[in-house]
Amino acid sequence: MAINHDTSELDYSVVNTYLEDETGMVLQEVDMLYKTYLLGDDDYRGLRPGWEDNNNYGAKYMQPDVMPLYFDTITPTLIADKQLVQCHFKPKALTENIDVYLTIKKKALENPFTIDSVQAEMAGIPISMNLSTGYMDITKTAKLPFRMERYVDGVKLEPQYDSEGKMINSGDAPENTELLCHGNIDCPGIIYNADPEALDGPGIMQLAIYLTIESKLPVYKRDENGYIVYDDQGNMVIEGYNIKKTAKMIQGKINLHYTVKEADLLKYLDGGRYVIKNKDHAELHVNADVELNADEIMSADKEGFDQWVNGGSKDIEVDI
Repeated sequence: MAINHDTSELDYSVVNTYLEDETGMVLQEVDMLYKTYLLGDDDYRGLRPGWEDNNNYGAKYMQPDVMPLYFDTITPTLIADKQLVQCHFKPKALTENIDVYLTIKKKALENPFTIDSVQAEMAGIPISMNLSTGYMDITKTAKLPFRMERYVDGVKLEPQYDSEGKMINSGDAPENTELLCHGNIDCPGIIYNADPEALDGPGIMQLAIYLTIESKLPVYKRDENGYIVYDDQGNMVIEGYNIKKTAKMIQGKINLHYTVKEADLLKYLDGGRYVIKNKDHAELHVNADVELNADEIMSADKEGFDQWVNGGSKDIEVDI
């Protein structure tokens, strides 16, 4: 047996029992399990500050950006003492590689802002896979966080940092009104939500968008005595502006029932209780654009397809 190894992402207890068992345990009884965590667990690599889970269906979290899973077996061979035997494994991917694309559009730009980073989370990832059959139980799922890269006119936005690691430029500019975001995940698949109108459960994608809002604060002219100067119309005279930068996180979620279902990621078996992998690679294009201002995601009022729902916002403390 050959399988990649990461004890922070995978639970090898059943595999180890199979390898050590002398009572006749067979491969058909062996399930590979993903480890799951609560957000506050010490060993969890975590999400960015301020994240709130707005998908309340009880599933825990997988480690962010988990690695692909490969597996192969060969026929057991009796090896004599001091005999040298070459074993040739050709591991095959048990997981699917999925590209996720979405578009963010800035609206109501009276308060200019930049989009500094985007973090996503997909719910409905199977966490138990039988190594012999590939069967996965759709009732055992978790949430998978992943990062999304930002692009403007086909060019990837790269942040810049100073010598101390503090971000001095996110790569975005207030005048950029539309960003394409791309994330790539390796996972066993995604279970779509049976209800296209549900706001909790598998198949829900959550998004956290981290902004920097630039506010112009007027600096008023003063006379030699320190009093504000007024013009002939009684208006305070402005001699310049100070720029105040505020960091904010905006969240939203979307039920990807139609998008995931049409992607045909999994084959449903045994009345829909179990699934198996259906392809090695797929693309998910979120057809509903994320429209937001400096305060919130602007929820759409449309029917018949996936749509974004505002998940609130908060000011956060980060180095800008």
